[in-house]
Amino acid sequence: MEHIKKLKLIIVLIAVSCCFLGIGYASIANINLDITGTAQLNKQTGLVISEVTLSEYSNVDPELSEINTYYQTMLDSKVVLGSDPNSYITYQITLTNLSDKEKKFTGVVFDDEFYDNENITYELTGLNVGDTVLAGATKTFTVKFKYLDQEATPTNMLLNSVLKFNFEDIYDYGFSTDCVFNGVGNDIVGECANGEHIDHINTGYNLFSPFNYLNDFEINFTIGDVDPSRFRSGKVDTVFSCISEEAPFPGIVFRIQERKWFFQAGNGTDKVQLQFDKDEIQSFRVVREDGIIYYSINGGELIETVDATNLSSYFTIPLTIGTTLNTDGSPWADRYFEGTLSDFSLKFSDNERDPQSYEEADEIIESFIRTPMQVVYSSEEAHTFDGNNDNIINTGISLLSEDNYQKDFVVTLNIDDVNYNNQVNQATLVNIKNEALNNVWPGAALRIQNKQLELTYRDGGNGNKTVKLGTNINRVNIIKKGTGLYYQTDLGKIIFLGDFSGFTESLAFDVPVTFGSNINASGNYDRKFKGTLSGMSIKMTN
Repeated sequence: MEHIKKLKLIIVLIAVSCCFLGIGYASIANINLDITGTAQLNKQTGLVISEVTLSEYSNVDPELSEINTYYQTMLDSKVVLGSDPNSYITYQITLTNLSDKEKKFTGVVFDDEFYDNENITYELTGLNVGDTVLAGATKTFTVKFKYLDQEATPTNMLLNSVLKFNFEDIYDYGFSTDCVFNGVGNDIVGECANGEHIDHINTGYNLFSPFNYLNDFEINFTIGDVDPSRFRSGKVDTVFSCISEEAPFPGIVFRIQERKWFFQAGNGTDKVQLQFDKDEIQSFRVVREDGIIYYSINGGELIETVDATNLSSYFTIPLTIGTTLNTDGSPWADRYFEGTLSDFSLKFSDNERDPQSYEEADEIIESFIRTPMQVVYSSEEAHTFDGNNDNIINTGISLLSEDNYQKDFVVTLNIDDVNYNNQVNQATLVNIKNEALNNVWPGAALRIQNKQLELTYRDGGNGNKTVKLGTNINRVNIIKKGTGLYYQTDLGKIIFLGDFSGFTESLAFDVPVTFGSNINASGNYDRKFKGTLSGMSIKMTN
């Protein structure tokens, strides 16, 4: 009989794991079955359901209902209600936060395939959207299953469901003791420096990225000693900044400017700029709630500034304390803060994540561009390049011509097969540049050099940059948005590469985009690629 019990256990666990995988909750794959028939459950981490108990019921047989299993924040249950339309059954659920981050509840999700009775609904008590669970803490709430229509006689009393209680991380950064900022090139003094030789603090968190721009956040700080000489004409001292310095300047910034404290909040279309006398502010607070940005001074009421749900453009510049960052990530040397801050805190919902599929990556890129795009070239099938002219793909489309150089574009390709050792020097996968301008050629190229993949660009002047991508890249997107050039590999984030702000009509050229080779200054193909590419496409704004 014992082996029969084990067999039943195996069947149940396999069924449950398949059920969760079907919904997309791959974490259930941590259930392993060994050949002895013993079920092994790997240790759970993060936020987990730690206990489920029957709480109360009315006009039902509680023996007919059961909790099949629970794992992480997923609850798999079978509920059988009674013939009375007012019957119900309630379970008490305890969540335990095993992580080191506070978690915020964002709602319940389920797949219709695993919620098989739309006439039975559920309601939560003790858990509301926005509620948080501190690191190491527990949260207890109830889920009540009942009929949606409590007037009609029920015809289907059974509900099988898998509910997932969705939570996201709350990022909490801060320092309470004095943090003394001493300007460009001079070390910050205080525990906030974490023993590092730094002259500004980069929190690393992007408040206005495509994933985060609607998430709530809160920033608080107290201003200590600031040399009055910093309040002088022409001087800019940045206390904190998370702003795109490319017009029309979406984001937030707080600094000394025009001899006063200066606060700006904008969505790229509308912005509010406020100034306060140097002795007027002791503490300052910025809050984004439901997409609206507010501020308050010295513990006063929150005052609305702009609606950030209408953000005109996303950007991935992180929040910094002590200076402002350029779009390329470098700090502005003439905007360093000199003074003392304390009680600084940043708290926000951390939804920053990589896309989960190429389709989602494409959606993120399109939302990043924000302007409708059309496909002007597409070749989904695999294409093998053997180093001969006959295999090179000339798309006939010049992205940086006089007609097109101001438009946004996305060039995409999948790398199906490549031998990095079997290449000429600088074998080119895709060419978007004009070699005729010699060492200042404008444009970009994805190529293999020194047996690894690299992406490089030049702006026709002094601007140029090369990033080495390695040898295990399967997909590359080269993105131009405004005057910025970006790239995205596989399922990673959109990363800034360089700036085309100096690119003018005089630098425009009609060299078409080619896959599998470069076009040299004489108009001939060279630096030919050997390998297989697919999914090649070009999208461009109208």
